[in-house]
Amino acid sequence: MSGGARRLTGSLRFRLLAGAAVWIALALALAGLVLSGLFRDHVARRFEAELTNHLDQLAALTELGADGAPLLRQPLSDPRFRRPLSGLYWQVGPGDAPVLRSRSLWDEALTLPPDEVADGDIHRHSVIGPAGRHLSVLERAVTLPNGTAPLRMAVAQDESELRAVVADFNRVLWLSLGALAAGADRRGGGPGVGGAAPAGAAAR
Repeated sequence: MSGGARRLTGSLRFRLLAGAAVWIALALALAGLVLSGLFRDHVARRFEAELTNHLDQLAALTELGADGAPLLRQPLSDPRFRRPLSGLYWQVGPGDAPVLRSRSLWDEALTLPPDEVADGDIHRHSVIGPAGRHLSVLERAVTLPNGTAPLRMAVAQDESELRAVVADFNRVLWLSLGALAAGADRRGGGPGVGGAAPAGAAAR
């Protein structure tokens, strides 16, 4: 094979390998974005399910005392509610004036939007909480037995916990996809790819 033919073959092979490398990189990037989005949605659903469980427990444990004021029969099960500024909070009260709140809130209260919540409905909010942290909030209006008006019950969790879980997953995901792309590049060989010699070089 003449030198010109060898150069043409090598150039064509280079273009094919370069094109394949680009498509592999694009496919891996798209897969990474899809997997990252799916994982974030999964974690968000898990976080909301956990908040819903806390809200159900709060409603089940709240009752009216002899004086008509709400009280908690026993503490909620998650110990974070008892640790100051833990990132997990609850409060109960008529309107936006809580009369009961978790120890984790310390001397603060959740500032909820002034919306109307129908009895039994659940509303979702994102608010600024203690220490200026962004919180995801679920609230429900509940009328207790012998009660004359619904109480506004709310539970909240620091959104940074969700972001930290997703960030850890993304770090591992992109490192893994990067290693996969590098491995595919090395296996491909070819000029400029994996350090292989141009076609026909071994024959000279």
